[in-house]
Amino acid sequence: MRGALILCLGVLMILAVPGCGRKLPPVPPGPEDPAEISSLAFEGGGVRATVVCRMPADKLVLLGKAQGLCPQCTDDLTVREEKADVAGKVTLSDRAPEERCMVYRVRLEKDTTRFLSPARLVCK
Repeated sequence: MRGALILCLGVLMILAVPGCGRKLPPVPPGPEDPAEISSLAFEGGGVRATVVCRMPADKLVLLGKAQGLCPQCTDDLTVREEKADVAGKVTLSDRAPEERCMVYRVRLEKDTTRFLSPARLVCK
């Protein structure tokens, strides 16, 4: 019994020594997204999104859809509101969300460049 315990402890020590593999130097953080949804909430009968634009935009578009089976998919997003020539903190809204859980993204357009933010989910 005691021999089996010592054997198990020995095997665990041998397995713990190698660690998790090759170590790489730390990578500095990448550049911030040019636009991101900083807050998202149901207010009254609609949804209000506060967006931080880190660069001037020719057009800023709030895209939304019901959560559905694939919240990360972009093919069924629809335009909820858009504003032209914006920078800084901008408020966009969806006056008629279809479901109690909605997914939103922001698209920033500047000249020929388009940026689509990561999906954000909000539920009542």
